[in-house]
Order: sequence, then structure tokens, then C-alpha cells
Amino acid sequence: MPSIAGGPGSRHDVVASIGERRTKPLPVYLGRVPLVVSFEPARGVAGDLVRIRGAGFAATADGNVVTFDGVPALVVAASPTEMAVVLPPPVRPLPETLVPVVVRAGGKSSSDGTGFPIQQLVEGTWVPRFFAAAVGEGGAKGQAAVGTAIAPLLLLSSKDESRSVGERALRVAAALNAAVDRARVGQPAAFEAREQPAPGVALAGAPDPIVQVTPQDAAAYETPPGLPGRGAPPTPMALARHWAALLNDTMVIGTSGGKPVAAAGITPAAGAAFAQLRAALPWQYGSGVSSARVVALPGDLKRRLREAALRVP
Repeated sequence: MPSIAGGPGSRHDVVASIGERRTKPLPVYLGRVPLVVSFEPARGVAGDLVRIRGAGFAATADGNVVTFDGVPALVVAASPTEMAVVLPPPVRPLPETLVPVVVRAGGKSSSDGTGFPIQQLVEGTWVPRFFAAAVGEGGAKGQAAVGTAIAPLLLLSSKDESRSVGERALRVAAALNAAVDRARVGQPAAFEAREQPAPGVALAGAPDPIVQVTPQDAAAYETPPGLPGRGAPPTPMALARHWAALLNDTMVIGTSGGKPVAAAGITPAAGAAFAQLRAALPWQYGSGVSSARVVALPGDLKRRLREAALRVP
């Protein structure tokens, strides 16, 4: 192999010839596997589904670990040459940041140098958008979270009726975003816990649930990721009420500036965390919640909100 100028992931054509006969160019990529070659789309915001193409990836989603600027991304699907991942929220308070992307598979890490531009709104009105995400610290394989750029709200540990837990998380996030769109145009968008036909959460007045609570979901809360165990898992119905309360307060703060009251019915700590969130994100008539305030939220508050989501009384 001759010395070729170019960084990891760069493409170079190889041609073999005998006399005047030449082969068609065949691509060779520089770098070690797992190797990241391209992204589609070429830039994005938190919650976007991005396809990473390359070589040397694990054939299953759980066999790959992908980070953007050190933040884990949810891997929804994978093959040896392509992955579908959900962009995590950026850690830097900038409208666009070129962040390093690292893939780990088969005990190896991709070459340094691959970058992806992550964008975020740092001015204007913040709209709460839900997205599927990796669980992060303490998470196990086969788990996914659903939350906002502020903090996770739901921990999913079963694929339920989807093909994977990642696809289930995408479906739940899409349904929650549809509820946000309803609230923004003045339509009722309150969440309620239901026991029939199975424990879960639905929009009040809507026939179908947004998300059902499976026994596997409830079992994961016995030892929440990164937190001490609670001794026994919550019942599926208790978890449904917990999820509904978290979703209601997030919706109220983000779409109307109302006082969060549902979390206070979970635990005093959860109520205090959401009350602090409302104080940090004051609602202004005509302009809503400022995106700049969301970007500037302190890490300690985000940690308290994460704990409130993962601790079920």
C-alpha cells in the first residue's frame, strides 16, 4: 500500500492495468475499522435520524456504541456498513458545532477526525420536542429513553409491538410531538394514565394509547440507570401514572407557562425540580419560553429532573 494523502474516511480510486487494458476504478477508504465514511443528512438537530455509512460496524444495533462529542446516540438499526442513529442534544451552547463522532464495535474504535455539525436554536421561542435517546450512564442493552433536550422522561426496556426498542421510542416520540402541536394551536392536550386495555398513557379523550407500560418497562425501574435500587419494581399502573405526570408538567411549562402540579403528586423532590424548571423558563405572552434560557439551564437542574424521571415512588 503506497503512502496516500488524505484523512481517515477519505476515498481513493484504485485501477489495475495490463498494457492498455484498465479496470474500472474501485474505491478504497483510508482508516481502520470501524470506519465512518459519510452521514445522511450532512447536519442535523437533536432528535434527527441520521444514517452513518462506513465499514466494520456490528450487525446489530446493540453491538455498536456511537457518541457525538462524547454524548451517546441511540442506535436504532445497524448492519456492517450502515447504521441509523438518533442525534443527541449538543453539550455546547452554540447554534452549530462540528462535533467528533466515534463508533465502537467489536472492541475497536473508529479513527479520530470524523466530524458532524449539530445545530440548535439559541434564539427565539423554545418548543418542547420529544425524541428518542440513548439512556446513558447505567443504561443496559435493549433500552431507550424518550425525553426533551432538557432531560429524559420515559425509560423503555421492551420493544412492545415494534421491531426494536429504538423503533418503539421513535414512535412514542412522534406521538408526543403530535400532542405538542395540538397544544400550540389551543387544542386540549392533557395526558392521563389508563388501566384498560393495558396500563399506559393516552391523551385525554383519545381512544388509543400513546405508550403502553410493559412488565419489562416496570422491571427496569427497580434499579434505575445510575441510581440506587428501590427494592422492588413499581406496578405497571404506578409507572403509567408516573409517566403521565412527567409529561403533563413538561407540556404545561413548555406550551402555556402554567404551574406544574402533576409532578408534586409523585414526590416532593419531583415537584421541586419542576417548580425550579418553571422558574428558570418564565413564560412571556406572545413569545413563550426563550430558547436562550433553555440552552443556559444549569447541569444540576437537569440532573435533578433526570432523577425525578427515573425514581418511581
